[in-house]
Amino acid sequence: MAVVAEWWLWYRDTYVERDPLESQNDRNDRAIRSAVTWYQSHFSENGLDGVKVVLLTNDKAHLGLSLSQGIMAYTGTDSTTDVQLYILALSND
Repeated sequence: MAVVAEWWLWYRDTYVERDPLESQNDRNDRAIRSAVTWYQSHFSENGLDGVKVVLLTNDKAHLGLSLSQGIMAYTGTDSTTDVQLYILALSND
């Protein structure tokens, strides 16, 4: 029963209703950003500030919106290099 309760809390906190004029794809992208934000907040609230949630996308509009909302986001093509550099930077902290 505890697993169901935890799932319900996650679902309730991350569910995104589709706006009337919004495409299904835009709603899905917004839901993904909502989930990434929730996970980052959840980790921080539980003392896991060092855990970073990264969003990978090849959709330039989704990338731009993610970055404007303060979400750590990369494209699939630049993620390998950038994530490796980020890991190196974290290891030097």
